[in-house]
Amino acid sequence: YVLAVLQPHGAARVAAMIGLIAMAAFGSLVVGGIAARLHILGSLVRGLASLGPGADRLRQVLPVLDPAEHVLIQLLRDTPRRLVAVLALELAAQGFLAIELWYLLSAVRVPTSMLHASVIEGVTKFMNAVYSFVPGQLGVAEGTYAVIFGLFALPAAAGVTISFARRLRSIVAAFIGLVALVSLRPRRPAPSPGAV
Repeated sequence: YVLAVLQPHGAARVAAMIGLIAMAAFGSLVVGGIAARLHILGSLVRGLASLGPGADRLRQVLPVLDPAEHVLIQLLRDTPRRLVAVLALELAAQGFLAIELWYLLSAVRVPTSMLHASVIEGVTKFMNAVYSFVPGQLGVAEGTYAVIFGLFALPAAAGVTISFARRLRSIVAAFIGLVALVSLRPRRPAPSPGAV
């Protein structure tokens, strides 16, 4: 959509093309790996571990990574009903994020349609995936929103404001999750006075 309809120029076009090619290659690799039951992440970690730096830390991840990757392959290949359920939940979650974006746009007095908000949300997801290697997306998320809003002829300041609002929402949700994790953790019974 961005390349065909908005037709960005310069660095924005180059970034969109690189992102599109990288995501297509990654998607093809994942689909091929699932179809062939290949443990791509485990193989990648083993390959990185053989290079030397940080090898011990990478090898420590393998006992957890291999079973997790097996479960993912099983879910995506062998249990189509579960896959459909996961995809439906993910689609609903993305829909709620588009509604949130539409509401936030209205709150900062940048009226737009629900369709427009959905497209912006999709483009934002794409750009966030391209820059997923940046820890916490600090600075990247704000810049991404500013650039995307500029592409859609919306004020870049509104994009940065919305990025901050979403980051605040994420922090609050993480805090609530942390409190729930600590409070719901099973407690060990206190040792009885006569126990050794």
